[in-house]
Amino acid sequence: MDQFVQAICYFIEGDRYERQIVGPQGLAELLPLTPVPSEALTKGLRQALNRERSNVGRTAYADRVKAILEECRTVGVARGLADDLAAFTTGGMHDELGWNDIALHACRVLATHEKVVFVSRSDREFGAAQLDDARDEGFRLVLVPDNIAGRIGNLTDFEGEPLYDLDGYRDAWNDSFTFIFVDPARLTPNERQVYSLTGPLLAALGIVPTRIGVSEILISETMRLNSIGHEILGVYERATKRIIIRRDQLTAPADFCGTLLHELTHAGTNTTDGTLAFENALTQQLGARAVALLRNTRR
Repeated sequence: MDQFVQAICYFIEGDRYERQIVGPQGLAELLPLTPVPSEALTKGLRQALNRERSNVGRTAYADRVKAILEECRTVGVARGLADDLAAFTTGGMHDELGWNDIALHACRVLATHEKVVFVSRSDREFGAAQLDDARDEGFRLVLVPDNIAGRIGNLTDFEGEPLYDLDGYRDAWNDSFTFIFVDPARLTPNERQVYSLTGPLLAALGIVPTRIGVSEILISETMRLNSIGHEILGVYERATKRIIIRRDQLTAPADFCGTLLHELTHAGTNTTDGTLAFENALTQQLGARAVALLRNTRR
């Protein structure tokens, strides 16, 4: 049987829209599928079958096959389509999944039935921490070609829920995120010692927190994810006037002081990460503190 026919039968077998496909010799392949009435064949398909019975081109029945596949929405079909999609890395993907609309349809069907995150090859290579988080939450990771991965974020499943690529998963995680604050009294002795450097550091920097919009400096067990899926070290929330630092930064004085200085710079200059303005502001802060330190050592 023609590989194309086998592929289509594999995808639609067991679905409520079972069909019989006409084989390359113009004969009805006897498959465990419900026959298609002869009138269901389009004029173009009948002409193509009559014209070249021994070698029917895919273009003759592409529209019909697409229509059949787009009717398939059961979980069994979805898994078969997804497994076939993932085979693109080894060259084992059937040609029909090279049709973008069918590949995207497969993703929508799968997302309707399972918790999935669609990832590209680069996601799989560089998004290790975030992928582990998704697995821990019970998501299945589905590898898709880059051209499909780039369109996932704009789609919904057949129940109207958004499809998740890695960026979408991170955004959803951050939207549902809550801090788990740690009472200073619950810190370990070593952590408490590092945390106690807050006052002396502010004094050495000549910073009065309330003057730059900071009312609290807190410690949290958890933090939001950054653009590559890692938990950030600290954050300044202008709306709540809080600096929040991840608990593991209390492991070493340099880590805690560095993160605190970083967030104080955000607060004092109203600049954001990844901008030249913030880099310049942080450089000025470091330079000013270095000069102050040198003056103190000369006394």
